[in-house]
Amino acid sequence: MEDLKKLRAARGYFVSHIKQCLGALKNLNIRTDTWNPILLAVLYRKLDSYSLMAYQLDRNATVDSTVAEFLSYLDKRALALEYVQSSSSSDRIHNPKVAINMTTTFGSRSCLYCNVAAV
Repeated sequence: MEDLKKLRAARGYFVSHIKQCLGALKNLNIRTDTWNPILLAVLYRKLDSYSLMAYQLDRNATVDSTVAEFLSYLDKRALALEYVQSSSSSDRIHNPKVAINMTTTFGSRSCLYCNVAAV
């Protein structure tokens, strides 16, 4: 679970760092709205192969990707990881496992607790 927490934090830092850099370029009056293919090529290389594969399967392949769409996907994935981590840890705390044992006997059936024969 610690790995999921580190991965979620790293993705959050990754997304915020990209947004900060794009914002700084915008403040310098540099238009980055046409940079999507270049930026995405660089950002794809920064992502682990499993996350990149999941993104490629999730996106609409008939439309060109944008940086905003990519960052939105990473935000959603980080939130999903956070939810999975928090729900799995709360399941262990609030829902303890209960063991139930059952046996069958041959012969007369009676309640051992109250000594009454079963019908």
